[in-house]
Amino acid sequence: MKRHFLPFFLIAFASGNIAFGQTFYNNGAQIGVLQGAQMIVKTGALPNEGSLENAANGTFKNKGQVFIEGSFINTSGLADGFAASTGEYIVYQDWVNSATFTPDQSKVYLRGNNQLITGNNQTTFYDLICENPFTKKSQTLDAFVNNTLTLNSNELATSTHKMTILNPSPNAIIVNGVNDAFVSSQGAGRLVRNTNSTNEYLFPTGWDNAGTAFKREASIIPSDAGNHTYSARLGFNTLSATSTTDDGYNISTKAPTVDIANDKFYHLVSSTDKSAATLGLYFDPTLDAAWTSIGRWESAPQWEDIFNATVVSASPRSKVQKTLWIDNGREPHALITPKPLNKDYNFPNAFLPGATDPAVPLEDRYFTIIKNGSSVILDELMVFNRWGEMVFNSKRDGTDKWDGYYQGVLQQQGNYSFLAKVKAAYTGETLQPVKGNLALIW
Repeated sequence: MKRHFLPFFLIAFASGNIAFGQTFYNNGAQIGVLQGAQMIVKTGALPNEGSLENAANGTFKNKGQVFIEGSFINTSGLADGFAASTGEYIVYQDWVNSATFTPDQSKVYLRGNNQLITGNNQTTFYDLICENPFTKKSQTLDAFVNNTLTLNSNELATSTHKMTILNPSPNAIIVNGVNDAFVSSQGAGRLVRNTNSTNEYLFPTGWDNAGTAFKREASIIPSDAGNHTYSARLGFNTLSATSTTDDGYNISTKAPTVDIANDKFYHLVSSTDKSAATLGLYFDPTLDAAWTSIGRWESAPQWEDIFNATVVSASPRSKVQKTLWIDNGREPHALITPKPLNKDYNFPNAFLPGATDPAVPLEDRYFTIIKNGSSVILDELMVFNRWGEMVFNSKRDGTDKWDGYYQGVLQQQGNYSFLAKVKAAYTGETLQPVKGNLALIW
C-alpha cells in the first residue's frame, strides 16, 4: 500500500516524528525534514512496504534524520541534503537512485542486511557509511564519495563497476575491521582514489571466498603532492585445478628471473597519468608464505620481476613495496620469489693501463666488466678518483673500457672507486648497482 502526497510543501519540524506503516510515496510534492526532526518509514505486512519513494518530479529535502526500513527510491525528482551538514539517511534495504540526488554534506547509512546501491543514475554520496557487520553492500553501477567511505566489518562489492573516492585525503576511507572490512571487485571494477600528498593511501581490497573474508590490501605513496588518481582491485584465484588465474594470467608463465609467482591472489593497479609512486602489496607471512618481490604481467606475456623491491614487516600484514613504480599500462601485479641470479660477472680490483709487456694479458690492461655468462648487460660504468672527480663514464666517453686516461693524461697510480649500472639481459630491468674499488698500477 502506498500513501500518496500530492503537490504541496510538507515540513517536519524539530520536535516532530512522522511514522508510517506503509510505503511513503511522494507524488510530486515538496517535502522537507528540518534539522532535529525525525521521519520514520516503517515496514508493514505486505512486500516492499516501508520504502520512501520520491516520484513525479517531487522534491525531498533532508537536514534531519530519515529512517527508512525499506528502500530509498528516487524515481523522478530531486533529493538533497538541504544544503546542510546535518542530513542523515538511514536505509535498511536498497538505495535506488534514478533521478537527481545532491548529497550536500549528508550522511547515508546502509544499515540493513545485504543491500544494493542501484538505480539508473550514478550516486555521488558525501559520507557513505556501511553498517551491520558481515553484510554485503553491492553496486550495480558506478558510485562516488565526496568525503568519506566507512566500512564496518562488511564488504562493499563493486562488481564490474567503480567506487571512486573523490576526497584526496589519505584518511578518506575509514576501515573498522582488520580482516573483514574490504572492497571487492570483478572484471573492470575498481576502487579508485584521488591523491594530493606524499602520504600512504590504502586500498582495502579483498574477496569473499565462499563465505570467508579474504583481505589483502594494496597501497600507493605518491612521489609528489600533485593531483593524481590511482585504482586497484584484488584478483583472487578461485580455480584450484589450474595454474591460470580467473583473469587468465598463468602463474607458470614466468621470465627466467622469476622462481615462483603467487597463485592465490594478485592485484590490478593503475594510474591515470602514469605518475611515479611507491607501490605496496600486502601479505600474511604465515598464511601466504614469504614473498620478497613484485612481478608484473608484461606484454610478453609473462610474469617479470620489477626488481629492487623491499619487504616491510608489520602486523597484521607485511608488504612488499617498490619505489619509483610507474604504470606502464600493464595492471596485473603479483607477489613473487625471484630466482637467484647467477653471479656470472665481476669487476677486477686492479689493472695496468698501457702495458706493453706481452706477459700482461689484454684484459688486464683495461678496466671493465668481466662476464662469464650472459645474465647481465653493462648499462653504465663510472670511475672516480680519490677526490670524487669522475675520470671515466662509459656513456660520456663512448666505450665500456677505461684505459686509465682522463682528458688525454694517464692518471696517477693509486686507488679509485667505481659505480656500475647493470641490467638483466632477459628483461632489460635495472638491477642493484655495483660499487667497488680498484687500483691503477703502472
